Amino acid sequence: MKRLISLSVCILLLSHAGMAQFEQVKTYLMLNQLPKAKEAIDELEKKGKVTTKPEFYAAKATILAGLMKGAQPAESAKLMNESIASYRKFMAADPTNAGKFIQDPTYSATPFTYYSTFFNEGISSFNDKKYDASSESFKNAIEWSEFLIKNNQISMAFDTSANYLAGASCQNAGKIDDALVYYNKLANNKIGGGDYADMYKYMTYQYFLRDDAANFEKTRSLGKELYPSDQFFTLEELDLILDMEDADAKLVKLDAKVAKEPGNMKISQMYAAILFDKLNERDVDVKTPEYAKDEEKMISLLTKTAEAMPEDASSTFYLGKHQWYKSDRIRTQIFDVNDAIRKFNDAQKPDKAGKLPPPPKDLTAKRDSLRKAQELAMDKAVPYLLKAQPIMEKTYTKSKGETQNYKILVDDLIQYYGFKRQYAKNNVEKVKFEAEEKKWDAIYTKIKV
Repeated sequence: MKRLISLSVCILLLSHAGMAQFEQVKTYLMLNQLPKAKEAIDELEKKGKVTTKPEFYAAKATILAGLMKGAQPAESAKLMNESIASYRKFMAADPTNAGKFIQDPTYSATPFTYYSTFFNEGISSFNDKKYDASSESFKNAIEWSEFLIKNNQISMAFDTSANYLAGASCQNAGKIDDALVYYNKLANNKIGGGDYADMYKYMTYQYFLRDDAANFEKTRSLGKELYPSDQFFTLEELDLILDMEDADAKLVKLDAKVAKEPGNMKISQMYAAILFDKLNERDVDVKTPEYAKDEEKMISLLTKTAEAMPEDASSTFYLGKHQWYKSDRIRTQIFDVNDAIRKFNDAQKPDKAGKLPPPPKDLTAKRDSLRKAQELAMDKAVPYLLKAQPIMEKTYTKSKGETQNYKILVDDLIQYYGFKRQYAKNNVEKVKFEAEEKKWDAIYTKIKV
């Protein structure tokens, strides 16, 4: 029994000795004698004394954080990691009572040190365009600002700057999902002001690209509320589609939009118009499977919209112009054949009678075949143009674009009847086509610009 009592007394004395040494550590801390505090706490840790107390880890974390100042970058980073690890042990050791130590002036500055260090690292990396590094630094800064807010050690309710810069870092690093997480925190707090307008535009556009209709509308509406004079937030989904620079991505979006809203004729018409431009580019390859697929889709859309909107001549006009552009491409081929014939003739010498030999039959046969194909394409175009003409005649003065299209339509009709007159099979046909040519020429001269 006496031996047990002696052992207990010995343990108690050792405990008191350990506590006395720990108090010495705190004294060094309060005097800002950090090297001595570090030496003393290391001795305590080696002896295994008082290391079960949560306050021990708070003290160690505070000492290490203080020693970071003035240390070389590598050493400072090592001290930072060790300090945070110790602080986490402090919080985990006794979560219910940790708050009183967090408020203790001896230790309260430590999480501020973590926050400011990570924040400043983030700023430095961001300015150096090292966005992966800055995103990680701001992520860590946010962890500690949220800790400080939760424990009432800081007056703000939300760290706008760190969250915004974390989002901007992720955006610049191409980490879109992470950027949206941070930006949504600002949006949920309705953070406004001129500096954040682009953030809301970015969010809106990303949700548009992802076909996330709910978040697209939510963010766009919030942007409109915070920035009522900014026209961007009045844009509809179709406006953003049409503004896309990637032509292929634009067509994919339009295709999905039309599939989702088959009854929306304006969208179908716009899709068809973009396909029209693609199919009638100067150097388009008309022999590819893609061309045939796009052409079939465009004609289907234009036919549908022309029938659904008889008062709008645009679709009918495009149907006619598509065929007309085909005839133009064939005419260019005819020019090339004629050039070849001319070169052949220039290289020939007349016979004794002064006559040149006839051009090669393969060239003349090709020209005749092309001319028939040209006429066929024009014959397909003209019914659409004639159908669109009376509608466009009533509306062409509304805008310069409509005026220009109407002039093009009438000019095409002049060319068509001139072609028919030139290659008329008999005089009756020639007179008829000449009269039509003159009629449309007279109409053209009366068009008001």
